[in-house]
Amino acid sequence: GRNGILSRVEWAIEVVSEKAKDFVFWSLGNLGFFGILMFASVPNPLFDLAGLTSGHFLVPFLTFFTATLIGKAVIKISIQTLFVVVVFRKDTLEAQIQWLETFPYLDGKLKPYLEDVEKQFRRIPGDSTNSMPEKGSLIGTIWELFVIFMILYFIVSVINSSVQEYLMDRDE
Repeated sequence: GRNGILSRVEWAIEVVSEKAKDFVFWSLGNLGFFGILMFASVPNPLFDLAGLTSGHFLVPFLTFFTATLIGKAVIKISIQTLFVVVVFRKDTLEAQIQWLETFPYLDGKLKPYLEDVEKQFRRIPGDSTNSMPEKGSLIGTIWELFVIFMILYFIVSVINSSVQEYLMDRDE
């Protein structure tokens, strides 16, 4: 019955989770830098586990940070940029719109909406016909300040960790 199906689904989820955890442990234990680089390069939820596992295996901070920086800032961004360029090319986008408009509710509604969005995107700054406000909102400003504070806090913590690691190495 239903309980049998649920128990099989729960078992399958448990098996997949265990296999994923074993793969992360094996990758970081055997590949080190390249294992971290692999998990940082593709969007996946296992990167959090890879970070924890790196701490477990006492991977040096500089190794972890360098692999993460290259994986996220070079490889992942290049893959995402290529994806966006391919998916949002004019001919590809028009083909996607034609396909979506085959659905009854969307018939003839997407193209006018996307044309309006394109007009807003291509608007000239300072144009008097601009319906969008020039100034940011208070919430937007608070959010930007919060993000700046978090980035500065991260930079300070990286410097602090690096100095502590250097001092421990020097004392040994």
